[in-house]
Amino acid sequence: MPRVVLSWLNDFLARPVTAADADRYLGEAGIAVTRVSSPGAGDPRVVVGRVEAQPPESDCCVTASVPTPERVSAPAGPPPPGTLVAVALPGAQLFDPRGRQGVRRIDRSRHDPSPVGLICTAADLGLGHDSGPYTLPDGSRPGTPVAQVLPPGPRAEVLQVTVPDTFVHAAGLWGLAGELAPRAGTARVTPRSDGTAAPPDGLAVDRPGWTVSASVVAHDGPSPALERIRPQATLAGLWSNDALGDALNVTAFEYGVRLAAFPAGDAGVRAVVGGSALAAAPAAELGWPVELPVAVEGARDPASRLLVLAAAPTEAADGGARCRAAVQRLAELLSPCRTGPVGSIPVTATGPASPPIRVHIGLSEIADVVGVALRPAEIAGLLARIGALVEPLAGGWLSVAIPASRSDLTAGAELMAEIVRLLGFRRLPPTVPADPVVVDRDTRRARRERARAAVVASGYQELVTPLAVDARPGRPNDAGRELLRRRRQRGAARAAAPPGARAGVRRGRWSADAAGPRRVRTRHRGATRR
Repeated sequence: MPRVVLSWLNDFLARPVTAADADRYLGEAGIAVTRVSSPGAGDPRVVVGRVEAQPPESDCCVTASVPTPERVSAPAGPPPPGTLVAVALPGAQLFDPRGRQGVRRIDRSRHDPSPVGLICTAADLGLGHDSGPYTLPDGSRPGTPVAQVLPPGPRAEVLQVTVPDTFVHAAGLWGLAGELAPRAGTARVTPRSDGTAAPPDGLAVDRPGWTVSASVVAHDGPSPALERIRPQATLAGLWSNDALGDALNVTAFEYGVRLAAFPAGDAGVRAVVGGSALAAAPAAELGWPVELPVAVEGARDPASRLLVLAAAPTEAADGGARCRAAVQRLAELLSPCRTGPVGSIPVTATGPASPPIRVHIGLSEIADVVGVALRPAEIAGLLARIGALVEPLAGGWLSVAIPASRSDLTAGAELMAEIVRLLGFRRLPPTVPADPVVVDRDTRRARRERARAAVVASGYQELVTPLAVDARPGRPNDAGRELLRRRRQRGAARAAAPPGARAGVRRGRWSADAAGPRRVRTRHRGATRR
């Protein structure tokens, strides 16, 4: 999930959050927000410009102050001098339905670098569909970002999000909202989905560890709901102008599920997921697991009805709520009109349970490491968010059944770190070590610094170059490394030696190395003083 539109994410929260809050709370949850961008009017590289001069008839550029006078490209019908307009400088991102991910980047032309920007239209700024230059209120100072001039209003903010592979519970906007809600003091909500759907006559899942929901959906073309979500889906890079493919992309992005659609008849539709029967060919699928072949029974009419399936790991399905919401959303996106049962509850089935990972941990150990005394019910509520089950044992111990997908939680220390992540770092009390930290004094660095200072004070210069490093083959990495050239070693030793021992340097009994002056034999004669 690389690109998340903040307004789309807020649809799954009872109270919306800002981009700064999303960055902070997701970071506490171990989910990285690497970048926040605001295309159009929210881009800081879109600034106020004042048109200074009309262009010649053969020129498509005008002179505008941004704040210094520069030549900028103008759309058809440039505004008269004195008009305040929005100018996109190089690097700005503007809205463009034909562009990649719904935006385009303004770059300076290599062939004609003189235009330094572009006068924006309302469509470029995301403030309407007008193709003429967008004028700004009087009194705006040239060079000021347009976002500071326009009245407060909704801005399209896009987050670059990186979710760890082991966080299967945080997949999709629905999963991210589940991580945000407890930290932001709000609740996760499931947007209402109204679509023409009917449950199939039967659904069975034979593969362990998976939960599947199914519905039969009427599909005759693109629905109004799919068109309403198009701007956000385009910014997220999901739009492909294929009604069925776009519906699958949007649903998978919202709920983090695997989807498949099969031709279905009017009645008698049954599906077996993960069995040994001959698998049917899907009309479309998105991320459907290979280990979940689907056998469909019943008459098929691919032109009118589809059997849609949504699958998720059982520990991340939240009792099937994730998959049911996904199927209902897909039915809304595929149903152009409501002529059948609206909002019917899909059929949900769960496969055999996978063997969990068992970890035993003590309440006293959690209190000592975490710093917060938690009751077993609180720990069970925290770990339930990742699909783990907690069973109290005698003597203040807990037996935790961890889902097989969380292979990173196999020891008590790792489990306590996960409890801290779920609890939130802000709830941890600040602590000071009870015992003073005793550090053994190491005098080698002080001796080395004194020797270096004495050498420099005597007029020598320290050389730290490749020529001053002994790089003979066969020597260890740290052996033989000297900071001074060997031909200067004897003079340096004399400068660093104690006053009463300097005479011994002439007889070759003192030298110096990184540890300070020492008494050695040396073959060098004299030293060069600079």
